[in-house]
Amino acid sequence: METGYNKENWAFNVSDYYFHQTKDHMLNTNLTRRFSLLDLYGNYRYISFPGGKYRLLGAGVVLRPT
Repeated sequence: METGYNKENWAFNVSDYYFHQTKDHMLNTNLTRRFSLLDLYGNYRYISFPGGKYRLLGAGVVLRPT
């Protein structure tokens, strides 16, 4: 499943995958705020495999010089 929402300077996206036979699960969420000279973004990932679970949190800045 994938979905998203964009409004003016905001963007939010979610993707979620579940594999029934292997019971693998992957979830990814992203949030972005756009300004005139830069973008701020954050994301969260959850990955679950039979061998382990991972939870990753990220954030960043993208500069656009004029």
